[in-house]
Amino acid sequence: MNTLATTGITININGADETYYGGLFISLGDYPAQISLNGFKESVSATHFYHLCDIEHDHLEVDITHDFPSITVTQYRERCIGLELIQGYSKSYENLSKRFGINCRSLFDGFYDVTRQCPYDTIRTLLE
Repeated sequence: MNTLATTGITININGADETYYGGLFISLGDYPAQISLNGFKESVSATHFYHLCDIEHDHLEVDITHDFPSITVTQYRERCIGLELIQGYSKSYENLSKRFGINCRSLFDGFYDVTRQCPYDTIRTLLE
């Protein structure tokens, strides 16, 4: 993927070299696939109702129109660094992983913002 984005790939077509460049800008899939591909817990926790939101169930507003902020890519990366630093300490890792809702850093983290460019469960959202 890095080669395709930086130097491209060269293909000879009818005696002429053509160089093509590309990149990964978005990934699509159902909710479990997107969550798994992007390193998040496959289900929501008992305290949080959405993997990109820090609002806990106890703090859910009565006003359903309230716009809850999602975590930013900076916060996501800071959390991944925190998890990577304690990877050898299984109990601490498990607790922090549950708190953050993250299993591991996404393979796509270097290619796009996994907090904004991964539409989770697009089909269900469109059908609703």
